[in-house]
Amino acid sequence: MSKRLYRNLFFLLAVILLPAAITYLMNEEGAVSERSSAPEEYYIVSGQEKMPIEEYLTGTVAYYMPVTYEDEAYKAMAVLLRTYVRMRMGEEREINEDQLSLPRYQMEELQAMFGEDFSYTYSRYQTAVQQTRGEVLRCDGELIEPYFHQVSAGMTNSLKGCLYLSSVDSSWDIQAESFLSLLTMSAEEFYAGLLKASGSENVLLMEEASAEEFMDQLVVEGREGEYKQAVVWNEIRIPASKVQDAFGLKSPAFSFEAYEGRIRILTKGIGHGLGLSLYGAEHMASEGKSYREILAYYYSNITVSGE
Repeated sequence: MSKRLYRNLFFLLAVILLPAAITYLMNEEGAVSERSSAPEEYYIVSGQEKMPIEEYLTGTVAYYMPVTYEDEAYKAMAVLLRTYVRMRMGEEREINEDQLSLPRYQMEELQAMFGEDFSYTYSRYQTAVQQTRGEVLRCDGELIEPYFHQVSAGMTNSLKGCLYLSSVDSSWDIQAESFLSLLTMSAEEFYAGLLKASGSENVLLMEEASAEEFMDQLVVEGREGEYKQAVVWNEIRIPASKVQDAFGLKSPAFSFEAYEGRIRILTKGIGHGLGLSLYGAEHMASEGKSYREILAYYYSNITVSGE
């Protein structure tokens, strides 16, 4: 082999190997470090334990979404819950768990629940969280308040002045087993409940009014679809949330009627109706919609962004 060929081979090897060798030596000396493309980590502090946010979120997604739900529904929920935690963190990179109002399943609880299927089922929740790693919802560049509820009243609720919470059709929710609930009581019991909701002791006592006559005393202010804004009773305006709490109703999508001398309260849906319907997310996922499509449907003017 000629000297010229040797020189050419030497030059070629130098071109290939020299940059790698220099980088290796400089890294060893601390002069150059490779920047990771992975999202910066956030932590949840629980007692003496400090866990990455992704590990924490796996238990919270499992709490809200049953094993029968689709993976894309899990992913949508993971983004919402991460958004909530990050919003509560503010500029910090860790937060105490007791500062969050999120329930979650502990590992041992999940093991007991899933039994022999634990590894497979847990990996589904874990994968959904990891595949959306770092992703949060923003509106106009700011993290949103990620409202969600279990079952809508057929349409979701809206929040006045909020760009990302508009009412949307979620009529598939009427298929949910717990969509309707009915409560029946005497006029006297209904009166006691309204008195509790009003927080007032100055309401005139009912004078043996029938259920029908009592209904005539009420004006119900609507909101979006089936949702109610307030109940006006004897010139006292009672927020729908107060009425809901006083009677233990599942949502503020309620209606009253007199029936056979008693009063019936019919309630649709479960929860406040704002934002994502968990049942609706599952329905959309089962029809092949992605988690981003689900989120874009239930929230207006939002972007899904990573770090």
